[in-house]
Order: sequence, then structure tokens, then C-alpha cells
Amino acid sequence: MSITQVVTVVLLAAVTGVLILFLIEMRRMRWRWSRVGPWDVPYHGIPLFELSNMIDGAERRSQIKLTWGARQMLIIPVVETIELEGRVNWEEVQRSIDDIVRTMAEAPDVSLRPGRLASSVVVIQSFFQRFCNIPPFCSRRQEPRG
Repeated sequence: MSITQVVTVVLLAAVTGVLILFLIEMRRMRWRWSRVGPWDVPYHGIPLFELSNMIDGAERRSQIKLTWGARQMLIIPVVETIELEGRVNWEEVQRSIDDIVRTMAEAPDVSLRPGRLASSVVVIQSFFQRFCNIPPFCSRRQEPRG
């Protein structure tokens, strides 16, 4: 076997190995994106995957499933608070997400849907019901609703 043939075989093996690793990673990423979307990566240092895990836990505890849009509507106020104020109290965020998701689970629309699926509209209704009792979703400077 000549040196050219050896180099060719080694290069083909290396390219094949890299291609296999790439395909495995793409499959893994597609699964992760299907759960939370492309928000899974840190955004300006914000641990979005951990935030998504908080929502996963709230879903399990409340025995409902949120649509992708509903999940994003819970994530956006936290991201904006961090952008504006530089930080959030993560324990407060967890309690608020739990409260909102629990309120969503009590909504009549959710109990009638197959699989207890909650949409972004149900998030809006829950924000309204809990408004200003769900930091950081409501600024502490705002007055609570009656």
C-alpha cells in the first residue's frame, strides 16, 4: 500500500467520523429546539435552558402542557427584566412561574383541551389574574389590580 493510499484512507475515515458526530449533534439539537426553540443557548448571559427547566417543572406539578408560544411568553418578561435591571431573583422567578402555571391549569379552556394544552392566550389571562403579584413579571413600582 502506497503512502497516497494510506493518506486517502485516513482522510476518508476522519471525514466520515466528523460527519457522524455532526449528524448526532444535529439530531440532539433538533430535539432540544423542538422543546424550547432556539432560545436554548444563553442570551446575554441569561441561562435560558435553566429557565426552560423551571417551566418544565411547573408544567409537571400542575399537570398541564404549554405550547411553544405560551413558554416564550413566560420567558420574555424574565429576559426583559434582566436586560433592564441587570438581574432577577431566581427563587422569585420560580415561585411566579409556578403561580402563573397553576393559574393556567385552573382555566376552563385548559381543562377542556385534549392533553390539557395551554396556549399563549391562557398565559395572558393568567398574567391578568395574577398581575402585580408575580415579580419580576410586574414592576414593583406598579400598583396591584383590584
